[in-house]
Amino acid sequence: MGRDGSNLCQIAQGYQPVWSPDGARLALSKESVIGDKKNWDIYTIGVDGTALAQVTSEESDELQPDWSPDGKWMSYVSIREKYPSPKSVKDILKGLKSKRNFEIWIKNTSESVSSAIQITSWSGVDVYPRWSPSGKQIAFASDRAGSLDIWCTQGVLPNTAGR
Repeated sequence: MGRDGSNLCQIAQGYQPVWSPDGARLALSKESVIGDKKNWDIYTIGVDGTALAQVTSEESDELQPDWSPDGKWMSYVSIREKYPSPKSVKDILKGLKSKRNFEIWIKNTSESVSSAIQITSWSGVDVYPRWSPSGKQIAFASDRAGSLDIWCTQGVLPNTAGR
């Protein structure tokens, strides 16, 4: 949009948009519907609204995407605990306060078939993953010390450089 708020255009349905490092795509959380089942998955889309591509397709909810600096990996939060799928963004935010077992995962988005890799394992809340500029660490918020604090991975990421 313009600086004055004019020329607004909708790119996609969803929320939590994050720019790719090259500025050509966005990653976002979007509701998926398969049959009568609904959940939230991670998608990418061109900034012109074309080339929507699904990154995750688990039965769990995947939220809060973030690109690695080289654009080949995506970190996100996966909620594997079974509970009714949230119907709105407001329900997801409520879930941060009441639901357990929010984990950080990563997935190589440059490979056509890629398995997700679980990064954190905690019975509580691990959320808001953000890649370091080097791509070697991920900072995230966690309640593992009793309050929501900032934590960082140390040597647990696969070699993301050059993969």
